[in-house]
Amino acid sequence: MSGPDKSIEHHRLPARALMLLVMMTLVWGCAWPIMKIGLNEIPIFSYRTAAVFLSASTAFTLALCRGASLRIPRDVLLPLIVAGLLFQGALAYFTSVALTLISSGHAVIIGYTMPLWVVLLGIPFLGERPTALRWFGLLLGMTGIGLLASRGMELFVDAPLGVAAQLVGAIAWAIAVIITKKVRWHMPMDVVLGWQCLFGGIPLAFLAIPELPQLEPVTWMAIGSVFYLGICAQGLGNCVWFRIISMVPAGVAGVSSLAVPTVGLLAGAVLLHETIGIIEVTALFLVLGALMTVVTLPSFRRRPNDPSHTAS
Repeated sequence: MSGPDKSIEHHRLPARALMLLVMMTLVWGCAWPIMKIGLNEIPIFSYRTAAVFLSASTAFTLALCRGASLRIPRDVLLPLIVAGLLFQGALAYFTSVALTLISSGHAVIIGYTMPLWVVLLGIPFLGERPTALRWFGLLLGMTGIGLLASRGMELFVDAPLGVAAQLVGAIAWAIAVIITKKVRWHMPMDVVLGWQCLFGGIPLAFLAIPELPQLEPVTWMAIGSVFYLGICAQGLGNCVWFRIISMVPAGVAGVSSLAVPTVGLLAGAVLLHETIGIIEVTALFLVLGALMTVVTLPSFRRRPNDPSHTAS
């Protein structure tokens, strides 16, 4: 199995991708409040370093169980490093900073401005041309995200650093998605994920060194948080995400991920007793409307000479 297989790209979200999306949405959505639990006891860089190396181990284990090689083709080494630093390094760091300053619900909301950046970046770099319907779907989803953000507008005054950190993380994630989609990797996507985790985890490990004297015994809840994030969310969840990216245009993958903030809010309400009201319910229906535009209706038109088909 090689990198993204362009022959299986669809003009809508296929049934198999839909099943994968449901799995990913549940795993990723629950990760946000669970991360906050762990970060209440473990320093930021130590927490993310442990999680990212667990996810690398998970991805490599899946690949080796299938008999795949872990070798990196020389021509993809640079984009692999850059994507890893953005997706596993920058996103992990800025998300962790945001979670120490704002609620998990608001962090997940701001983080999922990612689809907007993916759609915009996909136009010049992947040659994707959103139809009017796709723009409408994105508008629905982003309106839902905006509604969720509106209940905490004071954050932009009281915790601007938290908001800015999560926004930078979202943009870094979007750029990593574009790189992952554009490059023909010539190796399985779980191997790509494993190496991205390792490359992104190296700077986090160096940043964690000054935190070593601060480490103290933690509860089983915090330990479980690290294992859930590393194995389930970043390991298995990202393997599923990479598979979705390989099956559909980047913009469709981005819009399809908009259900995650809703699950994140619900999980935050259950685990952290964060409030849910009419705004959250309205936003849920808007996001579901956005999902319908990629699940059941035509998607992006491609130019005949789509650069994503010839990237190397």
